[in-house]
Amino acid sequence: MVARTVVTATQCSRDEAVERLNAYHAEVLSTNWADYLNLVYSSPFWEAEYERLHTMVGPYLHEKEVGDKWTKTQEMMDVLYQCEDLRDFLNELSEMKTRGSGFMGTGFKPAPKIENIDELAKDCATQYNHLLETHPAFKPKIEQTAGHGLAVLRSKHKFGFADGAPAGLREIGQEIAKMCVQKMLELECPNLLEHDQNRSIAYGHTWSPVYELTPKPVPMHHGHAISVDMAFSATWAAKEGWISEAVRDRVHAQFRRAGLSLHHDCFTTEKLHYGTKTILERRDGDLYAAVPNGQIGKCRFIGKKDFASRADMDASLEAALDLHRQLMAAEGGGVGTEPYITDGFNRTRKTVSKLELGTWAERMTEMLEEMKDSQSFETVKTKVAQITRWWDLTAEYLEKNSTKLGDAVQKVIKASTTENPFPAGMDMNWALDVQSAQTLDFFAGVQKGKVAWDLGTLTGVSAAVLSQHMKVTTVEREETLVKFARKHLPENVDVVQSEIEAFLQEKAAKGEKADFIFMDLDKPMYAGCYKLVMENGLLSPGGIMLCDNVLYRGLTAQHNAGEMPKVSEKTAANAASMDGFLGLVRADTAAKKVRSLMMPVRDGMLALQMPQAASAAPQIANKGYPVQA
Repeated sequence: MVARTVVTATQCSRDEAVERLNAYHAEVLSTNWADYLNLVYSSPFWEAEYERLHTMVGPYLHEKEVGDKWTKTQEMMDVLYQCEDLRDFLNELSEMKTRGSGFMGTGFKPAPKIENIDELAKDCATQYNHLLETHPAFKPKIEQTAGHGLAVLRSKHKFGFADGAPAGLREIGQEIAKMCVQKMLELECPNLLEHDQNRSIAYGHTWSPVYELTPKPVPMHHGHAISVDMAFSATWAAKEGWISEAVRDRVHAQFRRAGLSLHHDCFTTEKLHYGTKTILERRDGDLYAAVPNGQIGKCRFIGKKDFASRADMDASLEAALDLHRQLMAAEGGGVGTEPYITDGFNRTRKTVSKLELGTWAERMTEMLEEMKDSQSFETVKTKVAQITRWWDLTAEYLEKNSTKLGDAVQKVIKASTTENPFPAGMDMNWALDVQSAQTLDFFAGVQKGKVAWDLGTLTGVSAAVLSQHMKVTTVEREETLVKFARKHLPENVDVVQSEIEAFLQEKAAKGEKADFIFMDLDKPMYAGCYKLVMENGLLSPGGIMLCDNVLYRGLTAQHNAGEMPKVSEKTAANAASMDGFLGLVRADTAAKKVRSLMMPVRDGMLALQMPQAASAAPQIANKGYPVQA
């Protein structure tokens, strides 16, 4: 008696079976089925695993989830085998077609030709369509294998002379090709160094280079790219009156009958202006765009001289592209037959956009680079609007994802808006912004000190923030701002009317210290106040000082690099003062007198911390851990 195989749920749990099934389905489906070598290596392992899975999932097939997944897996393997068989046959036909042309296509020692290639190609196409209709869920994989194989076969077969063609067709075709080559040589040979930019052979090559390789996931064939350029040029010529609409439509019709593309979404307004910019750089500063002139067979060359200004030329091109899109939409689209490169193209290339792989700062740099390449005012406006919106969204997101400011702070902000306490020459823009206030709130909360000095009260936002964590003394010299602060700040805030340096000298004389200092001062005062704090030890050990506006519109970095833009004398002096202050901080940081961190919060914030007071070494237990008190 032959032993019967017994399968029970105890040999393989449901979770294990489902996990193995899902992993198998994902592995096979994600593999490139057109990679013949990969299939040769992987198929034996897939088949063995398929048999094991059949046994493992058997006890659970009555469950809908497991049963449906197993059905999909069975269909997947069925489609894989059918695609593999069809692709193998297509590869064989392509190879025999190549060998039939002789050694390196020279006709020397050719292999026997396939007499019924048209019939076999039609049979393959029928099978391909049948697969698509029967298994629509696997369309990408069917196209990846059978579709690609058909494309390769057509590229090898369709440019030949069909069997049964009318007598003399071959001779006529060869004569036309000879005439075309002859004319090209006549035009190009005297101008090999391109000293003359009026080149009719450049028709179709003005804008096509900038969009030819951009369609995803694969680029366009060169012929389709230049036919889009040619068709657009005809539309532009008709719009400007260089040819009639009838001639334009005749040009378009010829391309459409040939299966060539007349338009593609990759030819955007941005690419149009970028192409104009690059071709001006390559063609001695002018466009030299070849377009039909009155009739087919004659050519004229368009440049800046044909327009009142460069801006007018850009506007004309942009309007022509809009019109071209409308014409193509009315005619059912502009994409031709087989416009994309498929044979020999590596589909694993990765995008380099910082949207896919980059940081926030790198994305900002990339967007500014894109704006730099804009060649029309409208495109620049669009780019600026996009960057502005992106920046505003980021600012809102930063605020939304940080701790909300407390009630005392909200009260001061509201009162600042309604009462407008600012002296002449100042307004709400001088007040501490929300992001900076949230940053101050976080550092003050981390410090957990008892005494804070707020140097520069203004409306009192910073003092209100600090009051949520410690006892605060805020210092302001403007009487109106002092009155406003005393009216609206909490009771644990002492508002002092004084010059900042005098206040610090008084504290030094009394030997007092602060656990936290916030500085938001006139720019020339930063260095002097910082020296008073450091030389008199006004900041406690481990104490934190937070300084606002240290980037000062980016001018401090530019001043330090010797690249100051032209600004007012006062602004230049402020930038120099801030750079001098930051130089002092760098020196103290290098000497380990402080630890420092500069942050790109709004106009820049600098955090400084004094070294912690020395403490006795902790007792160490036998196992190396500190002894608990």
